Amino acid sequence: MSTATYNEVNRNFEHFFNRVIDDADTLVVNREGAESAVLMSMGEYNSLMETLHLLSSPETMDDIRQADADLRNGKGIEINIDEL
Repeated sequence: MSTATYNEVNRNFEHFFNRVIDDADTLVVNREGAESAVLMSMGEYNSLMETLHLLSSPETMDDIRQADADLRNGKGIEINIDEL
């Protein structure tokens, strides 16, 4: 995560815009005397929203907890991800 002032971003918007996209970075834009804002790529935003959606589902979280317990109890299977 990077930070910059509103004036810095305003003077060189294209640089900061490209950086958040090219580096998958998140930029906090600080404004004097006002609330800060965050600039991120659409891909990062969509990923964050998907994660929040999954974590907000009790059924999904139950499945994740059960899978974790199964793995810790030796019930998992090893697969080669390249073969998927």
